[in-house]
Amino acid sequence: MAILKGNNLDNTLIGGLSDDKLFGYGGNDNLIGGAGNDVLKGKAAAGTTS
Repeated sequence: MAILKGNNLDNTLIGGLSDDKLFGYGGNDNLIGGAGNDVLKGKAAAGTTS
């Protein structure tokens, strides 16, 4: 399992094969889940999740 964290910039975080945790913070982030059972968390701002 990987824990991926964004910052105040625009980030793209991509999950891998395992169960990952992706955290978007400030910025216009893109959180993309991978093959595992990923957890995606972001703030209420412009951006996408898939």
